[in-house]
Amino acid sequence: MGEAYVGPATLRLRRELTSHTPDGETLRHGERVEIIGRRRVFVKVRTAGGARGWALMRQLLSPQQMEELNKLAQRAAAMPSHGLATVYEPLNVHTDPNRQAPSFHQIREGEHVEVVAQTLAPRVPFQNPALLPRQAPPAPARRPPKRRDSEIPAPAMPLAPKPPPDWLELSRTPPEVLAQRAARPAKAVPVDTWALVRLKTGRAGWVLARMLRMEIPDEVAQYSEGHRITSYFSVGQVKDGQEIKHNWLWT
Repeated sequence: MGEAYVGPATLRLRRELTSHTPDGETLRHGERVEIIGRRRVFVKVRTAGGARGWALMRQLLSPQQMEELNKLAQRAAAMPSHGLATVYEPLNVHTDPNRQAPSFHQIREGEHVEVVAQTLAPRVPFQNPALLPRQAPPAPARRPPKRRDSEIPAPAMPLAPKPPPDWLELSRTPPEVLAQRAARPAKAVPVDTWALVRLKTGRAGWVLARMLRMEIPDEVAQYSEGHRITSYFSVGQVKDGQEIKHNWLWT
């Protein structure tokens, strides 16, 4: 039926779609599986080793998503680092700058990542590409109504009345209504700041920037004056006796 790749860091398959079924094989992120069955939001998959089980469709990545994730890692590998960062609590890493996008890694407290880019993204619903073509429900069979000979035929429908001569003018929207619509301000869409982070595994993904804590050197932190520093770069160093001092650029 198709192929897919494991999205989360670990995915435990279900042997059967029952509440008391024992867990099956445990898969790792990026493993390729074959889709051999479907039941509503679940798909039955077969691993390279021949193990079979059920998983939620939203836990799998399409080949296109996996290819885009690999390209993102290649681009991030060539980007200069904006500095190291860590988290106070577990933070999900997403494939796209969207809260509903698939997550393939979770940054733990004390784990360090490199920030390589930042962007603004509107907080809109995420459109996850379908793993399988959407199945249209079968059209219900229509049975012709039974006609009784004893029924009296209904009278013919009367002709519809003609529209008035000025029906075009009556159909137009009044100018004052158009003016009110034009003056009405558009509803603002909330925007999130996202950071592209590079993991030690070589993978790269998007996290909410406000959840990161930058590992700012003391020489930079003392000049922040209460402002949030989002990146820092060493543009040179000076040797003062036995001590090496860096020249920092920060934003």
